[in-house]
Amino acid sequence: MVLFRRFAALLALFLLFGCTASKQPQQDDFLQNITPITQPTLFTYTPCKKISLLYESKTRGSGINNSQSIYMDIASEKSGNGLLWKLNVTKMKINNKSIDFGLPIFSFNCMTDYFGNILSKNFIFPGLASKGFDIKPGTKQYAEFEALADKYTSTLRGVPIVTGDKFIESNLDRLEGFTVLNGNSDASPILKGYSTYKGKKVIVAEVRNDDIKMMELKSKLMFTMAVQGHVLYDALTVQPVYMHCVMDMSTALLDEHITSTITLTRIN
Repeated sequence: MVLFRRFAALLALFLLFGCTASKQPQQDDFLQNITPITQPTLFTYTPCKKISLLYESKTRGSGINNSQSIYMDIASEKSGNGLLWKLNVTKMKINNKSIDFGLPIFSFNCMTDYFGNILSKNFIFPGLASKGFDIKPGTKQYAEFEALADKYTSTLRGVPIVTGDKFIESNLDRLEGFTVLNGNSDASPILKGYSTYKGKKVIVAEVRNDDIKMMELKSKLMFTMAVQGHVLYDALTVQPVYMHCVMDMSTALLDEHITSTITLTRIN
């Protein structure tokens, strides 16, 4: 059970920073009206005004009943030959405990090229600092945040693609403390095409892998996982608009099974 909690937390982080994404939003039929992309298209990020996002995850099964909500905003602007990004995590709720300092819990600032490759980065922790828990560059904690950004941030392909190609490279073998046993760790969103969501043109991508076998390195415990869902990106800025992903994890040895549901919703 402890293993599942740890894995669910790491996978949630992977999906959050990787912007990857099974239940579909009932208010829209975007899956029924997809226009395939047959002409090779090079997708790039473009500057975007601040958008606010709500990330929610719920994990159930094997004695686990956890939920978390993370509120964040993100913006980017042109700078030199790339983009300057700022992501603020403004508040959180873990089960029944709310974390809201009136300041961003932390901010992640980075310079990237137009495909999202990080050129430089830094973190600041105004909310934590206001409570006496500031994390400074050069400390172990700061280095851990930098390592997470390097490990879990995904990028666009950087080559022209069509429907059926990977939209973003996302591989579960990057999850710390775990190894893939069957070489089948791909969780990359696959480009489906263009559609409309709440009156806006979006890019639709699908995540699906029903046969992932992994092992936790410390305990040597083996388990299987299936992941499926969809993620929508703004067709102009390629920023996330909506994501819904369901993960099922089980291990025969302990006869345990959990399901995690992750959603990302744009709230402005």
